[in-house]
Amino acid sequence: MLSAFAGPDPNDPTCLDAPVPHYLAGLEGVYGARDLRIGVDEVYLSDGVDPEVASAISQAIDTFREIGATIVSVSVPDLTETIRAAGVIIDTECAWYHRAAFAEKKDEYGPALRAAVERGFGYDPTLLAGAYIRKDRFRGELRRCLSGIDALVSPVYRQVGVRYDHMQVALTDLDLFVRYTAPFNLAGVPSVTFPCGLATVGMPIGVQLVGGHLGEPTLLRAAHAFQQATDWHIRHPMLADATKDDFHAERKERPVMSQPRAGT
Repeated sequence: MLSAFAGPDPNDPTCLDAPVPHYLAGLEGVYGARDLRIGVDEVYLSDGVDPEVASAISQAIDTFREIGATIVSVSVPDLTETIRAAGVIIDTECAWYHRAAFAEKKDEYGPALRAAVERGFGYDPTLLAGAYIRKDRFRGELRRCLSGIDALVSPVYRQVGVRYDHMQVALTDLDLFVRYTAPFNLAGVPSVTFPCGLATVGMPIGVQLVGGHLGEPTLLRAAHAFQQATDWHIRHPMLADATKDDFHAERKERPVMSQPRAGT
């Protein structure tokens, strides 16, 4: 899919005019992780992160080590101000995009999107300017963090997962919801997410690798190597009636799947 839509678009003057590598040809099976330098910030991976998520990511790091990657200690830049800046930029750009439709069909918008658009219309211009300045600073900070490594390990979401019928509540705290994704979007760097475990309640757990600018081939090679050594990507939780309030209690009563062993 990436091979199909990557590359310059003659109708888009903002796109990057760069050659597109043969992503599939770059995959090397389980050997693709050999000699890759993968950055790990232990504090970043555990601070405020659900213990089951942190444990699954720790096991994923061990798997990368077993299949030949070198684990390097790094320090991820503080994300507090960057996440706030991302929120301001996202809301403002959202308001601009929806400006015509929102004026005519405001009542048809869902509460989360409606709130984002309304926030975007209300920001002080100097706040928006500061957000773009923070964006540029974070790009530089992250570039330094990624120098010397091929990929950075990151959570995708701090909790085990969000059921569809609980999504509206989760979206009330966007700072937490986008903590591990929005900053990297803001920096303009690629990332790849893939399954690395199943929580006790049966929900899947994901891990994320973040790379430097145009680092997609390396990220895909690393993720593919991980999936040749594990089988999390072909597992799925047992389906249940989403209307049951005792969803989590039911999951706890079921046996936990054993961890797959990494290949060598």
